[in-house]
Amino acid sequence: MEICLDCGVIPSYHDIAGIFDTLPLDLKVLTRDLQEVYATPVSKPMPVGVCEELRAQEHGHAHAFAVESNPDVMYRAFPLLGGSALLAQDVSDLNELNRELTHRRMELQRQNELLAADYDLKTHLADQEAETLLVQDVDQALARALEGMYDLLSSLPPLTDESSSHERYRMLQRAKMLVAYCKRKGSLTLAQHGESGFDRDRIQLIANELASDLRTIDIDCASIIAIRRPMHASTVSALYDCVYDFAFFAYTTDHPALMYHLGDHDRCSVELRAALFSNDDADLSQTPAAQELESALQGRNVAYRLEGEPGQLRMIVLMPRAGE
Repeated sequence: MEICLDCGVIPSYHDIAGIFDTLPLDLKVLTRDLQEVYATPVSKPMPVGVCEELRAQEHGHAHAFAVESNPDVMYRAFPLLGGSALLAQDVSDLNELNRELTHRRMELQRQNELLAADYDLKTHLADQEAETLLVQDVDQALARALEGMYDLLSSLPPLTDESSSHERYRMLQRAKMLVAYCKRKGSLTLAQHGESGFDRDRIQLIANELASDLRTIDIDCASIIAIRRPMHASTVSALYDCVYDFAFFAYTTDHPALMYHLGDHDRCSVELRAALFSNDDADLSQTPAAQELESALQGRNVAYRLEGEPGQLRMIVLMPRAGE
């Protein structure tokens, strides 16, 4: 049968016709005017629409089609020399499978929509929680900084000699650093409302402003920002604390110079490297101020390392990105 359909010729003599009678297929041989000249014993009458579909198709080309009156049957027409062969195949199982797959696909689409809505809700709640924690962190930091300023201002020595004048100047400079810290820290709560994150250019701008603040109190400072993805305001807030902790320590040294480098450690964390150079002869990691710096870093909930030698101190801080 396959050879006959491929060649487009069905022999009409008796022996071959007898073989066709044994086929368990619904096969009809039609003339060009669609008159039935042969049908296998299991053939069924053609439903409405089959003849119209055959007339609409170009003769000489095999094609497949279905009709609305019997959608569970797929008809395949093969061209013959004197007409065409029409094969009917029951595809009810395939149609049922397609209906099940369509129903399953719709269920999966609804589940995906629910998952997307749930993800959006959780993301929104996480953003709100992060914003609340950020505001609390800033409030607490500002309260500590203001308390420190009040303590400095209330303990200023009177202007009696050059030594007291110098000490008074250094205490006022430290208070100035606290004012700058409060200004930078407080701006985070406003920035969090207006933008989705802090990219490299924005962090570099903030670092340049920080360097300008430190230069006004005789601390040379430079920074390199090499992050590739934006950071959340809460991560920037924690970095502020570490940077200013190191800057406050630098102010206790002789002619300090600072260098900061911020880059990506991996996909979920950033690395802050800071180096301090001064004219001090002692190992800066062994000073009382270094112990205060280490205590401050321990309270920041970050991974850190301090390394020192005469006139130098290096700090490495690993910090996770918020929300990742």
